[in-house]
Amino acid sequence: MNKEDLNNNTYMDFLLILLLVGTTGFSFFYKFDQFVIVLFVLSALMFFVRKRRFDKGLFYVVLFLLVIQIIQGFKFSYWPLKTFTGLHVRIFAAYFTIKAIGDKFIEKYIKFISLFAKLSLIIFVPLALSSGLVNFFISKIAPFFVLSFKYNSDLYSLSPNILIYNLGGFTSYSYPRNSGPFWEPGAFAGFLIIAIVFELIKEKKLFSRNNVINIIALLTTFSTTGYLALFVIILYYFIGKRINILNVVVLIIMAVIMYNMVIRISFLEKKINNSIFLTKNSEYKITRFQSALLDLNDFIKNPFVGTGRNANTRFAGYKYDNIILSHRNNGITNILATYGVFFFILYWVLYNRSFKRLSFFYKNRNYIKHAQFVIVIMFIIGFSEVYFFRPLFYSFLFLNFVYDKNSNSNSDIQPSRVT
Repeated sequence: MNKEDLNNNTYMDFLLILLLVGTTGFSFFYKFDQFVIVLFVLSALMFFVRKRRFDKGLFYVVLFLLVIQIIQGFKFSYWPLKTFTGLHVRIFAAYFTIKAIGDKFIEKYIKFISLFAKLSLIIFVPLALSSGLVNFFISKIAPFFVLSFKYNSDLYSLSPNILIYNLGGFTSYSYPRNSGPFWEPGAFAGFLIIAIVFELIKEKKLFSRNNVINIIALLTTFSTTGYLALFVIILYYFIGKRINILNVVVLIIMAVIMYNMVIRISFLEKKINNSIFLTKNSEYKITRFQSALLDLNDFIKNPFVGTGRNANTRFAGYKYDNIILSHRNNGITNILATYGVFFFILYWVLYNRSFKRLSFFYKNRNYIKHAQFVIVIMFIIGFSEVYFFRPLFYSFLFLNFVYDKNSNSNSDIQPSRVT
């Protein structure tokens, strides 16, 4: 394959997105540092082959984090080189991937997630109807996808997978839930929600072909957070439309459907009530609500530079007494606790800038409002999952470098102010 082929090869772009999303959340990939190294090397190769240029903003982010890490090292008298280096490998891998693919990244991400949404439905439906088929996949097929270089029997028992699909949705719950290829159904819901939002920004349609597929897959995750985020998206979409009888009727129908799915379905209602109960019960501290409280407590102790990502500093002072204090699943407060308030602000400022550029690139005149809407959605899905220190979510920091208004042939559009 010559250099020209690499420049225009869509299969290479697919492989980059597979590794980017895979190392972020596929059960087969994300626990293994080896795949992050592969992503880093391959994305760097494509970055240089396609003659991309570095952006100053990247080095400001890296320098900012280096300063925080150095301060953490002196503060805790602990220098976890692997943890420190791993952070920057992931950041550079995310940056190289974004730059290598360019302003087709969002389009390719949507297609990628829609493909796995289809695959998940093809696999989920027959498995949900046959426990014998589930047992066959787990006992006869999944063992072939256990990686010998880093095997964890506990991880496998919770999430047996066949690379393109995680069977944990049939082993960890009392009812079938669709995990897709991700580590759990709630995580799959988050990736689907992101694709739905990006498709809405790109096509200005909520019920496009890709979104219909993604919404159907989302419903099979039975994720309360996913349902909540979908309801907010639907509400935002119809509020932005002209008021007429049809839109009002559709909005009311969708509101009734979402109400019944989230509140009236007994197991979801029980799940919500249990989350609230477990938050108040001192014996259990593993819910998203308790995670937030624990993270905020850590943040108050280290408000400016945080505790760092290494377990020896992140969870220092906690004792194991039948309470899993190190299990933190609130992605929003995790940023605060890990790297402090200054990085928290920088993170969301860069997200806001990226989503403004993205929205304007696709001719959304109310681009400021759209960016704020995406931030709200990120907060909703991030409240339940620790997404934000993983490669795909680092890549969103750098969207503004490829979705620059001057890179679009329609850049003569003048943005309108939104008050």
